[in-house]
Amino acid sequence: MQIYQTRKDRLRQLIDDRYGHRASRFCTATGENSTYISRIFKGTKPFTENIARRIEIAAGVKKNWLDGSGDSEPVAAEPTLDEQLIRDAITIIQQGHVSNNLAETFYGIAREIVSANQKNNAHAIHQQPAPYIVTGTGKKKTATG
Repeated sequence: MQIYQTRKDRLRQLIDDRYGHRASRFCTATGENSTYISRIFKGTKPFTENIARRIEIAAGVKKNWLDGSGDSEPVAAEPTLDEQLIRDAITIIQQGHVSNNLAETFYGIAREIVSANQKNNAHAIHQQPAPYIVTGTGKKKTATG
């Protein structure tokens, strides 16, 4: 089918442009299974809509880009509210508008999230509840109380 070929062509372009022509780098960055991606390129596995949408989310491109929608260049998706909040928090920290303790707590949480994401896959962060929250005083408190 034409859609499978379009998706493969766009995925190859994404891998070439963003991951230095290395499918292994793409798989490491997005959490995709390298064997399955290889089989998609060989044509022995279908490039389904579910897989296309998952890859678009993990790679940070607009929805339906792999289907040929929009610009020919992989365009970054609009940031989600959570992503924008994180960017704003980083900016505020960098400008020195919060205490060092609060900044250290934020960066500690960020490191834990990145570590969990690397250990699991690109979607793990969205499925796991935060282990604790930071109170207004900068102290950690469990999310349940």
